[in-house]
Amino acid sequence: MIKGKEPKPTKTKLHKGMLLFYCACVLVLIFAFGLMTFRMVLKSKLNAKLDEIRTAGYPATLAELNDYYPAVPDDENAAILYEKAFKLFHDIDDKIFEKDINGKLYLKVSNRGGSPKNNDSNRPKLFRELLIRVEFMPLLLEHQLSEESNNANRQFVNANRATIKILKKAVLRPECRFPINFSLFNLIRSARLLLISTVLAEKDDQPKQVIENIMVLLKICHTMDNQSTYSSCIMKYALQRLTVATIEYTLSSVELDANTLQQISKSLGECLDEENKLLEQAFADTRIKTINFDDYMAKEPGLKYTYFILSLTGIITLNKLKILEIYEILFKLDKSDIKALRRYDDSFEKQFKEMSKFYSLSKILIRHSNSRIIYKKLKIEAQIKATIIGLAIERYRLQYNKLPKTLIQLVPEFIKKLPNDPFTGKPFSYAVGDIEIPIDEFDKNSYSGSYKSNKITDRYCDQVRCIKRPGWMVYSFGKDQDDDNGAPAQGGDNGDISFRCVRKKK
Repeated sequence: MIKGKEPKPTKTKLHKGMLLFYCACVLVLIFAFGLMTFRMVLKSKLNAKLDEIRTAGYPATLAELNDYYPAVPDDENAAILYEKAFKLFHDIDDKIFEKDINGKLYLKVSNRGGSPKNNDSNRPKLFRELLIRVEFMPLLLEHQLSEESNNANRQFVNANRATIKILKKAVLRPECRFPINFSLFNLIRSARLLLISTVLAEKDDQPKQVIENIMVLLKICHTMDNQSTYSSCIMKYALQRLTVATIEYTLSSVELDANTLQQISKSLGECLDEENKLLEQAFADTRIKTINFDDYMAKEPGLKYTYFILSLTGIITLNKLKILEIYEILFKLDKSDIKALRRYDDSFEKQFKEMSKFYSLSKILIRHSNSRIIYKKLKIEAQIKATIIGLAIERYRLQYNKLPKTLIQLVPEFIKKLPNDPFTGKPFSYAVGDIEIPIDEFDKNSYSGSYKSNKITDRYCDQVRCIKRPGWMVYSFGKDQDDDNGAPAQGGDNGDISFRCVRKKK
């Protein structure tokens, strides 16, 4: 060998290098073929599932979903008027509220360039004075509104007179069809506006205005019946909760005649969805939106590469199959069997974990689209049925100038058949006498009056501030199916669900 020259590679080394290269190519081809086959199998399974959905009469794509809801002529479509009302709505961050009726600075938004924090002390002053929460209703039975609060609420209602006027026109239209991507939060804001208007009308001794507002609230509850979605069900239950709270407050404050009570009872009965048709339609709607959510978000600039990788590896399709499997169980679930719901709750967490651990936006949606909506539905069903029984009790009182000793005395003169507690399948409970109204959710330093500390049951470790008023109460045992003497939940879902009628303090 000559010094300074490198040895030439031998044929053996060349053959080994080529062999490794060919082996790597073969492995890549096998992996690519395997991945392609895996994706094709998943795609085939997904298409088969979607065909099953179509066979059952439900939409399987967003385009089909849009066609699933029939079009409505503009002159019959309440949604057109609702959208006009929403555009005229003056919210608390509007400049119109910067000064009150005396010209003083009234609204001060904290946090520059942002919305107020959740803590009431950091929210605009006007917000803290407005009666926009259902929990304020019991408090009004004990205390009169301060002059400042009265002014704030009147200012809010007066600024939204045009909105209220259009809302009352909208509910008279026979049909309502929103776009499938429409946000329904404005319906809740409208209902809260009507609630405040109702409280003020009662204080101004305008019973006709009170009844009119309640009937409008009940009609708004039916707005999404022909276009039931998961969001619309949540909104409908929230609207119905607001309506029931308004009726409860009104019944304790205003003497309504028998015909009005019967009219409200009939409208409330129309809100019930005991066959779960609206809920099943909502599952069908949300199922399609959920499995298409990742595809929709892929258009966002910051998510394109993430979506591409998840799609390439089949993870997106795998998650879609798991989502359809979860919804299939929801459809088959007995929505009135609490034990079955609890079993589903236990299995849901396991199935949720079986979804890909990799990033998937649809997991965010599926987390909120499970049996919790069924519990919400059962809870508002219990509230509505208790309210219907309560309205019958008031009609009995007007007729005989006394309260019934038992609920069975209402049948059949004031109610054809007593509804059962949806949580237990048994009759509702009924109590007459001094009724306790928990008001522990309020800051006692902000209001005058006495508060009574009372440990309602051993289950609640917190002291509950209550007021006592003579009256009556109809209540459901709630999700835990335990009799808590009408005591509501103090955090969590347990506790009773009640409708109270107590005479307002004079």
